[in-house]
Amino acid sequence: MARNADVDPYDIGLPDWLGSNDPRRKKVKKIVNALINDEDGVYRLPKDAAEQLGVDEPGFKKLFEETHPLICEQLATGIGLQAQFIDSEVAEKVMLKMMHEGVVVLPIHDSFCVRLGYRQWLETVMRDSFQELLRAEVGVDASYSKSNEYFGLDKEEISKKIDEIEDEGERMGVLSPDKVWSALEHRQSGLMDRFLGSWEGWQADAQVGDRDEERR
Repeated sequence: MARNADVDPYDIGLPDWLGSNDPRRKKVKKIVNALINDEDGVYRLPKDAAEQLGVDEPGFKKLFEETHPLICEQLATGIGLQAQFIDSEVAEKVMLKMMHEGVVVLPIHDSFCVRLGYRQWLETVMRDSFQELLRAEVGVDASYSKSNEYFGLDKEEISKKIDEIEDEGERMGVLSPDKVWSALEHRQSGLMDRFLGSWEGWQADAQVGDRDEERR
């Protein structure tokens, strides 16, 4: 059954919840994930978290149970490891799909790093991969890392640059890796450039290996 990707899983009913921008959300996320991975049932709500959230441990668990009754039934059963394995399957599917189209991605936990021109493409692949494995919708968020040329620019100026790059990619056909690469290759991205250089070197070595195997 497909679920609404717009539903915030960390909205457990705290008063005056502000959604993804709520300053308490990171704390709630950390506690929820700790509970899911607490196989021995020894986790205790930290004092500073109770003060920030305005609820004690029984109160938090009651809200969590009311919001996620199915998850609560699975606590201390190994559901955390199972969830991590499923997460790895989604990540593998995303990377293989992108690699099949000649696009290399840099995985970081449950996130992926690509050049800006591939952002929308990556988001589509992430949603499709999640849907294929779990038959559910998932929300995705995009952020960016500043390259040297963007240091000193404020958020509005960077957003304008991003729009320009995406418009350029769209005009050239964003589903063509070669064309997008041509549109972006003059732009600086130190980390991604090094990663892509390693990837291209591996591809070249693999092709040489294939030719050697054919001659044997």
